[in-house]
Amino acid sequence: MTNGSTNGKSRKAVDLKTAIMVGLEPKLREDILVSIKVFWPNANVITASSWEEAVGEVGKTEGPTVLLVEYWDMLPEKLGQLRALPTPKVSDVSIIVSGHREDFIVSVGVMEAGADLYLLHPINPAELVARMRAVLRRGPILLKGSSPPTIVTKNLFVDFE
Repeated sequence: MTNGSTNGKSRKAVDLKTAIMVGLEPKLREDILVSIKVFWPNANVITASSWEEAVGEVGKTEGPTVLLVEYWDMLPEKLGQLRALPTPKVSDVSIIVSGHREDFIVSVGVMEAGADLYLLHPINPAELVARMRAVLRRGPILLKGSSPPTIVTKNLFVDFE
């Protein structure tokens, strides 16, 4: 499946396997759930009651995952700890943070700590899903200090080291 773009190139759409939501307001969670199910009807959507539970769920996921997190003051430190975990599953996780703080220091801080995107409230669920799709198209990140990937197929071997 491909999505057309304005410059004539197409981008491969990515199926979302899991969305993990933590700290979001109940009405927003419900609206996001409906929007996710429109685009990814087979996605597993998990509502975690705490950061620790959300991180535990990340360890269980397979394939493209989005972690949707409401901002709080300790979040940059927690994001840094999550990105430092020695598990390849963390590299398959795209992190989107939402918050009410307009301070650019907050948005820059969470992205420098490992988030892929910071969205300011109020959040439109349809726009959030569009941004999730854009983040997923970019593919997994390579963690600092981890080995570059190796691609092996029947007729091709590529070692990026």
